[in-house]
Amino acid sequence: MFRNPFNKMFFNAARKNLEKKTFTPSNSFTYKPKFHFSSVDRFLNRLQRPLYQYLIGANVLIYFAWNTGLVSKRFLYNNFTLSLDTINQGRFHTFITYSFSHISFMHLFFNMFTLYFFGRFTEASFGAKALLQLYLTGALGGAIFIHSSNKQYQSHAPTIGASSATAAILANYIFTFPNQQIFLFFLPVPAWIVGLLLFGQSLMTYDGRGGMSGSGHLGGLIGGLLFFLAKRGKF
Repeated sequence: MFRNPFNKMFFNAARKNLEKKTFTPSNSFTYKPKFHFSSVDRFLNRLQRPLYQYLIGANVLIYFAWNTGLVSKRFLYNNFTLSLDTINQGRFHTFITYSFSHISFMHLFFNMFTLYFFGRFTEASFGAKALLQLYLTGALGGAIFIHSSNKQYQSHAPTIGASSATAAILANYIFTFPNQQIFLFFLPVPAWIVGLLLFGQSLMTYDGRGGMSGSGHLGGLIGGLLFFLAKRGKF
């Protein structure tokens, strides 16, 4: 999956929120942390550093694996790309692992740029578990849409990248703070306008035209919306 051209536009808004020491979520957001600690909670609590740094590190590690030749390209293709071929071979783990895989540096940079600022914000505001759930929900939602699109258009092209995961993180931010100002082409606009543009872009590139996996972006955005609704107790 190729980089989302809107990703770099969110930098100023995320940094502004992160630097506000007295920041409190919108009154309309009714998320309440739960105090039931599962094995996942215990694992996350044992981490020595924030989760977003581990997620970025995993993506960087797979990028170097692709570009150094230390790991077989066949192994990486079989286990870190999503395509009709990998799924037909029963490699269902690629529904998640593709979202940690990048070959192009610019693809990696823009996805990690978004993950750093908005993932950091999400973890600081709602906890490491929420960030992990969003990342995996976006990755899985994007994978479902990508696989459906591949079957519809009989495309065997492999898909890689964290764009679906970062789209879910962005969607949760936009739905939580719809009126927060985000700089789009250096113009401050409400977050909901950016959300509409991302949604429209995803529909326009759904079949992969222009080298962008709109189906993956769309699945990630929907995954972020479902996460937002679930935390509000809507279903």
